[in-house]
Amino acid sequence: MRHLVLASLAALASSGCTTAVAEISRPAPYADFLIGSYAERSRDPVAAAERFTAALHAAPRDTLLLEGAAESALSAGDVAASAQFGRQARAAGLLTPSGRLSMAALSLRDGRGSTAQAQLKDFDGAPVEMLSARLIEVWAMAEMHKTDLALEQLGAIESAPRSPWTAMQHYQRAMMLDHAGRADDALSAYASGDAVGGLRIAQIVLLHGQLLERQGRRGDALALYQSLIDDVDNPGVLAARDRLERGEPAPRSLAPATGAAISLFALAVLVGQDPSSQEGLAPLSLAMALDPTFEGARIAFSDSMRGLKREDAARRVLAAIPATSPYFETAQAQIAFSLRRDNHDDEAIAVLKASVDATGGRTSRRALADLYRGMERYGDAEPLYARLVADLSPPTAKDWRLLFAQGAALERLGRWPEAEVALQQALVVSPDQPEVLNYLGYQWVDSGQKVHEGLAILQRAVAQRPEEGYILDS
Repeated sequence: MRHLVLASLAALASSGCTTAVAEISRPAPYADFLIGSYAERSRDPVAAAERFTAALHAAPRDTLLLEGAAESALSAGDVAASAQFGRQARAAGLLTPSGRLSMAALSLRDGRGSTAQAQLKDFDGAPVEMLSARLIEVWAMAEMHKTDLALEQLGAIESAPRSPWTAMQHYQRAMMLDHAGRADDALSAYASGDAVGGLRIAQIVLLHGQLLERQGRRGDALALYQSLIDDVDNPGVLAARDRLERGEPAPRSLAPATGAAISLFALAVLVGQDPSSQEGLAPLSLAMALDPTFEGARIAFSDSMRGLKREDAARRVLAAIPATSPYFETAQAQIAFSLRRDNHDDEAIAVLKASVDATGGRTSRRALADLYRGMERYGDAEPLYARLVADLSPPTAKDWRLLFAQGAALERLGRWPEAEVALQQALVVSPDQPEVLNYLGYQWVDSGQKVHEGLAILQRAVAQRPEEGYILDS
């Protein structure tokens, strides 16, 4: 710690921040500053925000503390606190990028587009901050009914590049045009984004489908929803498909704050591929603030918090998803597995049992079965898996994981003939899954029953994952 203190003093001195050194020279706030700085560098924005905030009580106008507090609060998901630090900084003659972004996001959320635009005037910051500011600013223009200017600010789209960033530009324009009531132009822009590919986000699929519905193209909307569902059981898209099949109308076009939230979510997806990175945290925080009902952003933010080993923060964000949301079961499942990772097994089981009782949903039942299997309570897991498999009509490629889990539970219970059937069924629906090939092949070879067949599928597994140690061991 002594070396850390000396290094920090040297860094402050070399940067010419003599005011900051003088203002935080008292032992307690200075220790908070050092610990906050260390937490920030160690990718722990929650701890950093706590320490910078504590230090600010003793030195409320310190520039280093205000910058650190605004940035770490935003990364920790507390946009209101970040905005407050931004206002304090502005009063002290300092413009903090994170604080300004937070202030502008809250202004746009409250329908004050002109204020949001003013708060971002002459904005400067890191690349992701600059992109975030641009996205908030163009949606502030849309809120002010300056659609053509907003589209101009989005910039021209080059015809050659075919990347997720290009797709994002097309989808931005589509949402903006939809908001302006220019449905045909919006549908054309959505089609251009789909043609580029590389960026398939459920919320954008929903907006595209809802526009198709409002244009009377219900069949096209249903096909669009189903194309995503065939790949992944997204709760929001599943709910939209069911609503459409019940004959209920689509929601109206999106509000500017929601457009900005979805845009920032897409930005977070593009810059936050590494789960241990903090690059996507600020855009996700801003998205949650702009549209508190945007559960996809909450789930993505909780994923990032788990990647940073902050299970408590992940659970806190998920707990805000209400029982009326299509994402409620997903949130409860993730809360339960987070509790399990923190060794709170009884609480984890209680969370999922309550979710099963409240919803009876497939997601909750599957999560409870997986939780039991992870705890090696195979006798509790297997009946749940059996009912889930029985409900499949028929199983599809994406169901291989369920069939594999059922087979693994049955094998652990000593019911090998049934396990073998489940594992083989998993390979029928998805023939080249290395986990299933390895599990079944190992059992065949180890039992001496089907040595040649087992070796053959083990070789197929190795071909799929040549660097995977457990497969090579088999």
